[in-house]
Amino acid sequence: MRLLRLEAENFRSFAEVDLDLNASGVFAITGVNGAGKSTLFAAIEWALYGGRGGPGATRVAREGVKREECQVTLEFEVGGRVLRATRIDGKDATLIDVAGEEQLANGLSSTSREVAVRLGLTREMFRGTFYAPQNEVEALADKDPRKRKDQLERLLGIRHLRRAVELAELDAREQGLVLEGLRSEAPDVDELKAEVKQREKEARDAAPAVKRLKKEIAAGETRLKKTNADIDKLAAQVGKHASRQLEAERAEGDFKVKKEGLEGREEQLRTAVAAKVELTELEAALRGSAGLDAPGALEAADDRLGELRDQRAEAKAELAHSERHREALVGEGESGVCPTCHQELSGTVEELIADFDKAIAAARRRHDELDRELVALETAIKAALEQREEITRRIAVAREQAAGAELLEKQVKAQSKEVEQAAKEVEKLRKSADKIAPEPGAQEEMSAERDRLSEVLDVAREALEEANRKASAESEAVAAARSRLKDASKLKKRIDSERRELELRAAVAGALEEYREEASRRARPMVEAEASRLLRQITEAAYPRVRLTEDYFLEIAEGRDFYLSKRFSGGEQDLAALCLRLALARTLAEQRGTEQSFVILDEVFGSQDVGRRRMLMEQLIELSRGEFQQIFVISHTDDIVDQCSLHIAVTRENGISRVDERAGY
Repeated sequence: MRLLRLEAENFRSFAEVDLDLNASGVFAITGVNGAGKSTLFAAIEWALYGGRGGPGATRVAREGVKREECQVTLEFEVGGRVLRATRIDGKDATLIDVAGEEQLANGLSSTSREVAVRLGLTREMFRGTFYAPQNEVEALADKDPRKRKDQLERLLGIRHLRRAVELAELDAREQGLVLEGLRSEAPDVDELKAEVKQREKEARDAAPAVKRLKKEIAAGETRLKKTNADIDKLAAQVGKHASRQLEAERAEGDFKVKKEGLEGREEQLRTAVAAKVELTELEAALRGSAGLDAPGALEAADDRLGELRDQRAEAKAELAHSERHREALVGEGESGVCPTCHQELSGTVEELIADFDKAIAAARRRHDELDRELVALETAIKAALEQREEITRRIAVAREQAAGAELLEKQVKAQSKEVEQAAKEVEKLRKSADKIAPEPGAQEEMSAERDRLSEVLDVAREALEEANRKASAESEAVAAARSRLKDASKLKKRIDSERRELELRAAVAGALEEYREEASRRARPMVEAEASRLLRQITEAAYPRVRLTEDYFLEIAEGRDFYLSKRFSGGEQDLAALCLRLALARTLAEQRGTEQSFVILDEVFGSQDVGRRRMLMEQLIELSRGEFQQIFVISHTDDIVDQCSLHIAVTRENGISRVDERAGY
C-alpha cells in the first residue's frame, strides 16, 4: 500500500488539509506537542475504516461545525490500482477505482468492509502494520519482560489469547472456590446411608421382594462399576493415543523442515557440481583455444599489428612524396630537375606526370590494402581479448560456485541421514499410535451401555424404595433420615457436576496456554529473520542477525556469538529496536497478504539526542530506497528536516491546526 494524496475538511482540529504524498523517501511531520501531527494518521485511518461507535466515541468533526461538514478523502495505491476513499462524518462513504472511475463500494459500513477486503487488514491489523508510536518501540527495548511480551503479543495478534488464558484460569479458580464451598457444606453420605439402613432395619420385616431387588441392584451396581472402569480405561487409552498422535505430528513437522533443508542443500550441491564441470570445460577450452585464442597468438598478432602500422605509414609517406613531386612538376611545366628532391628527371613532362600518376595510384592501393588489413586485425584482436576476458570471468564465477562442493556434499550426506532418521521416527510414532487406537465408536457404545445400566439400576432402586416403604413402618425417623440422605445425594451429584466442570475449565485454560505459547514460538523465527535482514542491510552486515530470548530480550549477533542489546551503544540499541518494530510490520503484512510500502513512526526519536536522531534518520533514508518507499517520521523537533525529502510542518493557532507542505533535499 502506498499513499498518494490526503484531503480533509473540518477533521478534528484541522479546518483544511491538502497534502500531495505521491513521492518516495523519508517525510518529516513536525510541530509542537498538541499541534495535530498524529491527527494526520487518524484522518488516514478514519477515511479507510470510519470511526468507532458506541458510548465514549471520539468526535471527529471540528468543534463548532456540523458533522456532515467533516470530510476526508484519501488516494492510495494497492495491487497496482489507484483507489480513492471518501468519507463524510455520519452521512456517507465511497471507494472508487480512479483509473475507470468505477465505484467499488458505497455507504459507511460497506466502504469499511471493502477497504478491509482490498487491504486484507482489519482496523487493528492496519494500525499494527503501518503505525508505530513511541511507546511501542520503547517497549521492545524495555528491561521489563512483561512489557516487551505484552507489546509483541499485541502486535502479533495473540495478546487476546493470553487474556483468554487469564480469564480461563480465573474462571477455574472461581469454580474451585465454589466446589470447595459445596464440599464444606456436604454431609457424609455414607453416614446418612448407614442411618437410613438402621432405621429401616428396625422398621421393616424381611420381605422377599426387598431381598430380590437388593440382589438385582447389587448385580446392576457390579455391572455398572465394571462398565465405568472400562470407560475409564478406554478414556486413558484415547488420551494416550491422542498424545502419541500429537508426538507423531510434531515429528512429521520436524521431518518436513529437515527435508526442505535437505532439498535446499541438494540444489546448492547440484549448482556447485555443475559449476565444477563448467570450470573444467572452460579451463580446457582456454588451454586448447585455436586462432587468436591460442597461446602466443595474441602476442604474434600484436607484432604483426606493429608491422602493418609501420608499412602503412611508409606507404602514406611514399604517396605524399609522389603527390608533391607531381604537383611540383605540374607547377614548373618543364622537366629536368625535380623541384622538391632535386633529382635528375628524364623524359617529357607528360611522360613524367603519367609515371607519377601510376605511382600515386599504386601507392594509394597499397595504403588502402594495408589499412583494411590493419582494421581487420585490430577487430580480431579486440574480439579475441573480449572472448578471453569473458572466459576468464566465467571461470572465476564457476570457481567460486564450485568451491563449496565438497563441504555441501558432506552436509547433504549428513542431512540425508537426519531426514532418513526423522522419517523412521515418524513411521515409528505412527505405528505406535495406531497400535493403541481404540475401536471406532467404542466410547459411544460404552457410554450408551452405562446410561442403560444406570436407568435400569435407577428403576430397581425406585422399586426397592417402594418395597421398603411397604415393608417398613413409615416412621418419622425413617422419613427424616431418607430426606436428609436425598438432600445429601443431590448435593453430592452437584459436587460431582461442579468437579467435572472444574476439570473442564482447568483443561481449557491449559489448552489455551499451550496454543498461545505455540503461536508465539512459531511467530518468533519469522520476526527474527526479518529484523536480522533489515539490521544486516542498514549496517552493511556489521550486525548480521538478531534474536529474541524466551523472555523476549533482544540479542544482537557480533561475530559468531549473540549478546544482549544492552552490551551495545545506545544508538545501536535504538537501531535494533527500530528494525525489530519494522520487521514486525513487514512480517504482519506478509502474513496477511498485503503490500507495505509505507510506515508511520510517531515520536520514536523523542527521548534521543540530536546525534542519535541523525544517525537513525540516515538508516531510515537507506531503508526508503528499498522496501519502505514512504517513511513518515512524526517529531516535535525540526533537526531532522534537512535529511528528509518532504517536510510537512503542522502548526496550531486559536484551536485550528494547519499544514505547510515543503520539498526537502
